[in-house]
Amino acid sequence: SFPTRRSSDLAIEKEVYSAESISVSGYSQITLSLPVGRYMIHCDSLTSTDTDGDKCQIYFITGVNGIIDRTYLDRGSDVSIEFDLLYGATSFVICAGEELNASTGDTATIEGLSIIKFNDRELAMYPFWGKKFAIIGDSFSAGRWMWSSTMCQELHAIQDEVVGESGARWTVNDDRPDIPCAYAQAQLLVQRNANPDYIYAFLGTNDCGNRITIGELVKSRDIADFDLHTVCGGIQACLNYLQNNFPNAVIRTGYTPNGKFYASSLQDCEPYVEAIKSISEWYAVEYMDTLTCDLSTLSAVYSDCWELPNAITGGHPNAKGHEYIGKGIARKTLFGD
Repeated sequence: SFPTRRSSDLAIEKEVYSAESISVSGYSQITLSLPVGRYMIHCDSLTSTDTDGDKCQIYFITGVNGIIDRTYLDRGSDVSIEFDLLYGATSFVICAGEELNASTGDTATIEGLSIIKFNDRELAMYPFWGKKFAIIGDSFSAGRWMWSSTMCQELHAIQDEVVGESGARWTVNDDRPDIPCAYAQAQLLVQRNANPDYIYAFLGTNDCGNRITIGELVKSRDIADFDLHTVCGGIQACLNYLQNNFPNAVIRTGYTPNGKFYASSLQDCEPYVEAIKSISEWYAVEYMDTLTCDLSTLSAVYSDCWELPNAITGGHPNAKGHEYIGKGIARKTLFGD
């Protein structure tokens, strides 16, 4: 739990949309102009015929570079969710299920729907309110709706860019040139005109799994001197590029946020963790202990947080696991390791 007040305690600026009842078949789009800010969606009840999940998805369409912000509402009575709009919105779409799909024939009914905007001045009291986060990573961090979404919600921060890619490594993968390494992902941030306040680069599990050569530090400022086929070289290239192109951003590194704990994993990845720590120290970049994120597959309470339930090796986190990981990284961001 956080010592600060939650958003629900903040002053409400105004209700920006309300409807007594909305029936949705497949999905329904509603025109609504919303400025940048933090909002809450609330409904008295939400029911759906979709049997594949227990949520309905809400898309907020911005019209800026094709970006769509989205969130999910649990079905049931008296449900709500808080979210940030980075670019504002020109309309929103209510889906009958968890996916934007009209062909399923699913329907949903929402009673007492309201969208509320919070007071920006009061939110400004929070240290990370409005701060933009960019994420570099692998499959554990790929996608705007994974742990980084929960982290930003907890911090009242903004997800700026997520350039993580499944299979990504600190190092170049010659067999899969379509998968950007950490250095290439850093370049993507520049190409997309990102302007983050914080950049989190969490990778390593794919380097470890493929037993990539760790290498050693090269005392040079020239990226051409770094061997992108070694872990140390890949980390140096990434951090060198980030610092030169985002001199005002806070950069933090970490190992892939596995959110799991088993002896063979820790033993195997330890040299890679130490490499990230060592290179980060040379670049005066903070290393964040993200390996387990306070989760353990050895604890029954967390056994349903992975795609391989009850397996000690866990696999990728599921939605519940990403929520735990996001809250764990938010705590580390606020209070340190």
